[in-house]
Amino acid sequence: MSGPLATLTGTSRLGLPSAPPSLLRQDGGEGLSPPLETQRFPRRTQAWIESLFGHVKDEHPHLDKITDPYELEAGLDTIRMFYNEVRFHEGIGCVTPDDEHHGRGEVIRAARRAGLKAAYEARVATRRELRPDPLQPLPRLMGI
Repeated sequence: MSGPLATLTGTSRLGLPSAPPSLLRQDGGEGLSPPLETQRFPRRTQAWIESLFGHVKDEHPHLDKITDPYELEAGLDTIRMFYNEVRFHEGIGCVTPDDEHHGRGEVIRAARRAGLKAAYEARVATRRELRPDPLQPLPRLMGI
């Protein structure tokens, strides 16, 4: 092997490409030298697009069968509208991206929290009304 790739790789004991000797452990152990094992490299991932693609494939499997590009474009336009304007996204607080983009997300989340608090307080008040008076003795059960 020649060229730039030859300077970047060596050969392992099994004949497979490996790192150059300067990056290998000096004690003869397997793997890279300790500083390189723990070094963090910035990663540029496209997790958001992979997540979107996964959701679209899982939720709309019929798209895999479409062969006409115009029909596929129309189907994707419908899905784009649904995904951005109708479907709630857990990652942004169970609101739609459209709500979040237009500043309605925090208002919706605050109203949801207020509604949950009111429902909790109403449930507690109802349970307290239904609970027997703690100063009155409990009724005796028949046969016990």
